[in-house]
Amino acid sequence: MSEIYRRRIQQLQKIMVENGIDAIGIIDLPNYIYYSGDIRKQPRLYIPSSGEPLLVIFKGEEDEVKRNSWIKNIATYTNLHEMMKAVMAWIEEHRVKKMGFDMEFSLPAFLLQRFRMAVPNVEVVDARDILMEQRMIKNEDEIRLIKKAQEIAIIGMKKAEEVLSDGIKEYELTNEIEYAMRKAGAEAFSFHTFVNSGYRSSWLHGLSTRKEIGRKETILIDVGPVYMGYCGDMTRMFYTGKAD
Repeated sequence: MSEIYRRRIQQLQKIMVENGIDAIGIIDLPNYIYYSGDIRKQPRLYIPSSGEPLLVIFKGEEDEVKRNSWIKNIATYTNLHEMMKAVMAWIEEHRVKKMGFDMEFSLPAFLLQRFRMAVPNVEVVDARDILMEQRMIKNEDEIRLIKKAQEIAIIGMKKAEEVLSDGIKEYELTNEIEYAMRKAGAEAFSFHTFVNSGYRSSWLHGLSTRKEIGRKETILIDVGPVYMGYCGDMTRMFYTGKAD
């Protein structure tokens, strides 16, 4: 498996050279998994246009990372200052002048501001299009993971059908659904599970509440399990009672 991740980074490095980008910082979990093979609460992966990538992790997580990822170049930190110091040293070592990040959803404004203050001579650009150019074409392993994520979504819906009844509260039904998906292998959810009943069932989005599901009510359920960084998604309408 390590060769798969290494090839992905090598392919990305070619795209980076073509676009004049010296380095890319990965701080969102899906892309982090895609390139490192590791799963981390606060992912930090820095990829140069040539050479070996760098993982920046919390001190004490070294053994776990070494077991999970093929990347051997690791820096540790215990606070934000130490993390920025490690990144700045790496940027200087690789003579980075232009650095990309995925700026659509995953880059906190305070981190971007801190980064620009720490390395004012480095141009920061949005690398989302570059990352998506590579990731838009799925290989067989990725398709298998997507199918697995969708199978987990089906398990969640089957559990909803099994336990749904008038009198159960929305959040109770949500707990049953998410527990079933967790048992089936979901490591997270790409959005809050929706269980919207009665007058709330026409809402496109909405968190589960303490509302009790009544008789002859429609219920909108939407689930998004994540499996190894890949998402399933399924929406279904249910009804407590016999429809006319």
